[in-house]
Amino acid sequence: MPGDHARVAAGASPTIAPISRRAPSVLLAALAASALLAGCTGGKSRTARPSTSTTTTAAPTYSMAVTAAPGVPDNVKAGIQSTLDSYLRAALVVPLRTGQPPAGVEALFAPPAAAGLQSADRASLVEDHPAVLGDVSADRAEATLTPLAAPDGSLALVAAHLDVTLTVTSRTAGMRSTRSADLVLAPLNGTWVIDSYDVSSNHDSLPRPGRTATTGGSRSKP
Repeated sequence: MPGDHARVAAGASPTIAPISRRAPSVLLAALAASALLAGCTGGKSRTARPSTSTTTTAAPTYSMAVTAAPGVPDNVKAGIQSTLDSYLRAALVVPLRTGQPPAGVEALFAPPAAAGLQSADRASLVEDHPAVLGDVSADRAEATLTPLAAPDGSLALVAAHLDVTLTVTSRTAGMRSTRSADLVLAPLNGTWVIDSYDVSSNHDSLPRPGRTATTGGSRSKP
C-alpha cells in the first residue's frame, strides 16, 4: 500500500426520583389469598427461565501522550492535548473502525491549512476509505511540544512532533497505519488549531498465518 507525504507552510498569522406507593391492606390480603390458592392447586412446579441480556463493548478511549518542553504553560498544553486527541480520534481512529469519512476535522485546522484536506494532502492527513476495517489498537500515539516565542519573548506558536502507529484487525485481514508529523499550532478563537503541517504516512498489510506482510513506499508532495 503506498505511503503519502503532505506539507503546508504556516499561514499568516432527568434524573427521575423513584416513586413509592403503598398498596391498601385489602388489596394485599387479596393478593396473598390468590397466591395461597395458586400454591395449593396443581401438582406441577414451574422453573423460571433465565433472563437474557445483551452487552455492548464500548470503544477504547484514544488519547495522545503529550510531553511539553519548558516554556509551554499547563493551560496551553491542555488546549493542544484536546486538539490532538480530537485529531487522533476523528481523523484516524473512527474511519478505521467504521469506514465512515472523517467528520469535523476541518475545525481542528486554521483556514489556510484546512484547504489541504481538499487536496492531495488528504491521504496523509486523514484515513479515507481504508483498505481494512476493524478493531483499532494504538501501538504508539505520542506528541512532543516545543514553544515558539514571538520577538518580544511571549509565546506565539507551539511546534508539535507526532508519532502515531495504529493497528487495525478484522476477521480476515490486518493493517498497520503509521504517521510522522511536524505541526505548528496557533491560538484561534480560544482554541489551538493546526496552522501548518508536514506529515508522512504509510500503510502496511499485516501477515495472516502462512503469509507475508507487504509494505508501501511511495511518497507524494503537494
